[in-house]
Amino acid sequence: MLRILKFGGTSMGTAQAIAQSARIAARAAPHQTRSASMRGQAVVIVSAMAGVTNELIALMDLAVHERTEAVQARVRALEERHHAVWNAFVDEATGRESWDEQMAPLFEKLRLLLTGTSLVGDISDRSYALICAFGERFSSRIMQRALSRERCRCAMMDAGELIVTDAQYREAAVDFPASQRRFRSKIRPMLRRGIVPVLPGFIGAEPSGHTTLLGRGGSDYSASIAGICLHADVVEIWTDVDGIMSADPRLVKRGVRTWRKVELAAMSEMAHSGVKVLHPKTVTAAVQKKIPVIVKNTFRPSAPGTVIVPTASARPQLRGIVTQAGQVLFHFTEPGMLASSGFIQRLSSIFARHGVPIDVCATSEISFTCSIDGKDFRAGILHELEEIADVTIRRNMTKVCVIGNRIAADLRVLHRIARTLGAMPVYTVSVGSSTDNITLMVDERDASRALQILHRSLFPS
Repeated sequence: MLRILKFGGTSMGTAQAIAQSARIAARAAPHQTRSASMRGQAVVIVSAMAGVTNELIALMDLAVHERTEAVQARVRALEERHHAVWNAFVDEATGRESWDEQMAPLFEKLRLLLTGTSLVGDISDRSYALICAFGERFSSRIMQRALSRERCRCAMMDAGELIVTDAQYREAAVDFPASQRRFRSKIRPMLRRGIVPVLPGFIGAEPSGHTTLLGRGGSDYSASIAGICLHADVVEIWTDVDGIMSADPRLVKRGVRTWRKVELAAMSEMAHSGVKVLHPKTVTAAVQKKIPVIVKNTFRPSAPGTVIVPTASARPQLRGIVTQAGQVLFHFTEPGMLASSGFIQRLSSIFARHGVPIDVCATSEISFTCSIDGKDFRAGILHELEEIADVTIRRNMTKVCVIGNRIAADLRVLHRIARTLGAMPVYTVSVGSSTDNITLMVDERDASRALQILHRSLFPS
């Protein structure tokens, strides 16, 4: 049985968390006491330590603004954090030597790249990808050390030698046939020898060898890619929750349910709506290839977790409520669009030209409404839109998504949502684009209350 085990940022956040992750991985690894036919096989993929990718992005921003002293101080702090964790997995006699050999050169290269960025005052997409990739390259070396302490035969391999992508450096598309050939030629022989490959997630390389990124959250996608290329039996996502839940337990304190299984369509809607447990591409890519994806808790490995299954039952089934704050809602009015064509296309092309995806949409004969993430809002977009329509915008909105199998086709669910929210202002309702998602837009000030009362109503204790 071949298992792909991916450990997220919280599972790699401290020496104690990494030690726990290594114990889980070691139990999945081959045991020398078993016959060759009875050995399990495992591939381990890791995210950067919690918060490290965000810190690398912050360092690039400081470097672009020529804050050299601040950059050097924060790189030192980042190095000290990793050094302290490294020392937890090495002998005192060999600790300094192994650090100087494996980790110090990476930090020196990071410093040189940031210094170059400061001198130029700008950063290319290629350099951005290379700097962002350091987090996973640090953590994969630490995981290799932790697995060795568990007496697990393992070897680190850079994912850039395996995952072939195009040259869209920040969010690259994977060349699966080329990647599969590399996995088969480089990883299969290691597995046959009983060695556990340890790979950094999140990264690949374009054909000439330059580092690319798979998009934020792409470490999950790395696990899916490995599973597909190696025809794995299962992809396991190890995180800090027991599985897929009916709501974020940090936001809803009581009555949150953990599902033993969630259907692919519902899980995809949850992932695209803001659930951080799984990257959307992970779910779709692996499950469509009939590879089970299981979400498990690193810190409670005995919990059963959640299995993502490909098909849903015939009857409607509620699965969760997801909220996403920081939305901007656009409402366009143009009486001339009545009985005309191309109006919505002209609006959407403006967003597309600025590289801004639109999300929740609703339309009538003379109006059109859509939302975008507030981080994508630019005054230039608004000026262009005002040239072809009357525009009203609402900032500080929250998207509330009620998700489940075929629920939008069940009028009883819609009735319960309307009855529960009562007189609360709801600025947009999107129903019908997917039968698995009913989306509402509410003011951020009402979002917490909307989530609480909807969860109590839709998922009663």
